[in-house]
Amino acid sequence: MVLNYIVTDREEEHSFTVTDSNKHVYCKGKTQGNAFTIVSKVIFKDETLSIYGDYQKNIQEQPLVEKSEVGSFYTENEYMNANRAYFLNSEEDTIGQIKRKRIDCKVLWAEKYEMEYCGENYSAYYIAKPFKGLYYVIVDKNDNTVSVIRQNVHSINYYFNYRVFSENDYFAKLAILFLVYADNHKYGGKWVYSGIQIRGETTLVAQPKEVKNHFDKEFIKKTKIKKEI
Repeated sequence: MVLNYIVTDREEEHSFTVTDSNKHVYCKGKTQGNAFTIVSKVIFKDETLSIYGDYQKNIQEQPLVEKSEVGSFYTENEYMNANRAYFLNSEEDTIGQIKRKRIDCKVLWAEKYEMEYCGENYSAYYIAKPFKGLYYVIVDKNDNTVSVIRQNVHSINYYFNYRVFSENDYFAKLAILFLVYADNHKYGGKWVYSGIQIRGETTLVAQPKEVKNHFDKEFIKKTKIKKEI
């Protein structure tokens, strides 16, 4: 299935609406406008899910440690622990969690996200394709692609909208929950300027193989064909 994720507000709350190929509302939600604390509700037709993460609380629970050889904060600990968040169902039971990780490879680095959702483990990678745009690719524990998210190349005031390509409804929900978290962390703390045009970071092509090898253009093609059928 193919969905359109449209950011409708960043100034007061991070509001968004997701529509299907017939422009029917698939889900909608709001996230408070704070990159350090996430409190989100995503309203689907059949259920309401939430995301909760608190930067300060995470730091208190698992303080940053120092690299002894450099005497500076250990980056991986910061990404993995300080920025973790939880997925909650309508009864506020935890059904999963997500956290960021930094991948280092010689002079290169990249972002990776690790997720657990309804008892299954997934990873997501932030991938740039030259002159085509930015993508998040979600894979399962066997490295099979389950969803691809394409970020629009242009935006105004950091309103980067997205297209979500997923095999089915289950993975579409997973992709949207992931995107609420990822979009808030990347653009939640940005200042909003009236009428500023921002271009996507499409020139970042020097990425570790562990990241860029996960891009599967055939998955997008197959998903588009299913939508047309």
